Parts: sequence; structure tokens; C-alpha cells
Amino acid sequence: MKMKVMMCAFFFALVMSTANVALAIPIVLDGTLSGTDSNSIRDDGDGNHDYDMAARIPANTFYFPVGSPVTITGTVDVRALAGGSYLQIGLVDREQADLSLDTYNWGGYMFNNSAFATFYAGTRNYARLADNNDLYSGQLFNAPGTTPGMFDFTLDISGDGNMGLTLHGASDVSTTYTFGHRNWWDGWSGWSGGELQNGGYLIAQLWIDTGVTASSVSADYHVTATPVPEPMSMVILGCLSAGMLGARKLRRQK
Repeated sequence: MKMKVMMCAFFFALVMSTANVALAIPIVLDGTLSGTDSNSIRDDGDGNHDYDMAARIPANTFYFPVGSPVTITGTVDVRALAGGSYLQIGLVDREQADLSLDTYNWGGYMFNNSAFATFYAGTRNYARLADNNDLYSGQLFNAPGTTPGMFDFTLDISGDGNMGLTLHGASDVSTTYTFGHRNWWDGWSGWSGGELQNGGYLIAQLWIDTGVTASSVSADYHVTATPVPEPMSMVILGCLSAGMLGARKLRRQK
């Protein structure tokens, strides 16, 4: 009987670990990001930054089960942006975000070392995939039948370093990109593993480098994604749950 209980516990743990996406609660980021440039020189890399991120707790952390990408869906409106500014939606590397905010009390100027979809000012009406502000894909122009500067999108990020962006409209358009390149924090001893391999957080972030200090720019966003818990934690949860069920069964038989 004990062997049956152990087998049941193992099977239940396996089921729990593979079904972890269904157990998580979706995260919704919704609002407006805005700001003004810090100086009158456009695109000089010395601008301003605004962001929105859910609480940095295990329940809100994204991991990558084998063969199952993280999917982010939503809409953004960047019609109020100007040249030199853009909105990014995606996952920021957990280690970088924690170090930036807990140790340095800032957002690392911008959160890099990540997997992002970047949306540009309405008059430009295109998006890119990127893992930092120096490495990015080619331009993906908005889908036919849409309003310039308003994007309806799906972003898929896989643990193998690939991501894909689909813009929805009268007919969908899409592109892919391989992320995983670190930039200015390369070599820091606190890194372990590759980019996003130890978890990530859902983020919306706005970069402002317009060269205009007298007026602000803004972008609206509504995005949803379901966190993927750390696989080992789900196995442990499954074993504990199965063990409790098995113990109750044994007590009944006694």
C-alpha cells in the first residue's frame, strides 16, 4: 500500500508540475506612462524613464517550462508619443530588476537584459522585438486596417531564446527574434545562467529622449500574461499535496 501511495504522489507531482500554468493567476498591467526629457538634446541616451511592474514576488515570476512559451497579449496606444520615445512591453530579467531596485533604488536607467516588444510613435507606426536598446529586430509595420499608433498584439517568449510578435488587424503580420544577449552588466558576478533563465517579471516601460523638456509624452497600455511558477517548486507542491492525500487514505484504512 505504501508503494501505491508513493507512486500516486509521484504521478500527482508530475501532473501538477506540467499543469502549473493553469494554477497561476493572470497579471494585468493597465494604465498610462508619461514623462518629459531631462535635457534638450534628442536621442543622446540621457533621457527619462517611467515603468509599471507587478509586485516582485514568486507568484508573479515567469519561468519557462520545456516547450511552453510565455504569452503576453494586449493593446497599446502610442499616438501621444514623439520621436525619441517608445513604449516597451515584455519580460525583464528577474536578477537585474531585483538588483536595480533593491540595491541601487532605481530601474537601471532602463531595464535591459530582457525580452521586449517595442512600439514607436504613432506617425512611425511600427514595432520591433529587442532584448536591450542596442539589439533588436527589423521593423514590423502595424497590421492592415488598424489605426496608426494603436497596436493589438500577441508576444510569445520561449525559454530557448526565441520570441515572436504578432500584430492583429484585418490580416495579421508577425516577426521573430532571438534574445539572450547581455549588455552593460556583462561579467557581474551576481548573474547566474543566461538572460531570463532564472525568471522574469512582466513590465511596461516608457523611454523618453525627445529633446523637449517643456511638454510630456505618454502611452497607454493594457496587457495580460499568466506567470509560470518555477518548475521545481511545483514538483515539491505536488509531492506535498499527494503525500497529504495518501496520509488521509491510510488513516481511513486504519
